[in-house]
Amino acid sequence: MRKQVDIVPGRGFTTLRGATYLEWPVGPLLREHLACVWVARSGASGAPHVDRVIPDGCMDLLFTGGRLVIAGPDTKAVELGPQAGGLIVGARFRPGIAPAVLGVPARHLLDARVPADDVVGDRARALAETLRGIRSPAEAAAVLGHRIGAWTLASVPPSRVVAGAIALLSGPATLRDPSVSTLASALGVGERRLRRSCVDALGYGPKMFERIWRLRRFVAAAAASPGRTSLAALALDAGYADQPHLTRECRALTGLTPATLRGYPVTAA
Repeated sequence: MRKQVDIVPGRGFTTLRGATYLEWPVGPLLREHLACVWVARSGASGAPHVDRVIPDGCMDLLFTGGRLVIAGPDTKAVELGPQAGGLIVGARFRPGIAPAVLGVPARHLLDARVPADDVVGDRARALAETLRGIRSPAEAAAVLGHRIGAWTLASVPPSRVVAGAIALLSGPATLRDPSVSTLASALGVGERRLRRSCVDALGYGPKMFERIWRLRRFVAAAAASPGRTSLAALALDAGYADQPHLTRECRALTGLTPATLRGYPVTAA
């Protein structure tokens, strides 16, 4: 089990009155499918690790409150309320991967949290039963990742068109703010096929993914240089036209200002 999911000290932070969040990397057999496995625990007063989850282009399989839940792709921030004794164990799929493993188009799960057994049936029920008997969060995360690894063996290959679009939109800044036609041409496909493939795999079209990933670039850059680099410079580096563009997008996607997002946790995706 642990040869497949590396449970070693990874990315972590503590916020909001003792709440914690930890990520562990996955082993090479799962690296193509999962960004990480993770655990979030509420603080003593029930405070969550962050006040809201911001869009990241990913889908997660969560074990919380004794049940498995699929967190679909988000187009806006999801606020987290207090949860006494709250513990969530999760596995985060890389962008565009979850639908191929779970067997459901991402468009059906857009901005949704749904019981996993409604989507994957007996596989989810069996996994939830196993997880209910595990007391260690780290071990639960390992089991969750290991079981998803078994599911990937029976999954269909992810869309090469979507993989190409993600690579162009999330890689180095060589293709910033392309039109759909430009992106489709670069991938050698038609615009309709590109949009349809992205909606099925990501939940939305390529331009929405670009907006979300541009936000991730800003959050990562702002976290790396808190207070030392102007918001205007960070906006340009992330791919925004100017600081007002950054402000509009931050408010639209997260409900927060760019200044509030300085130092916001950078999660694996």
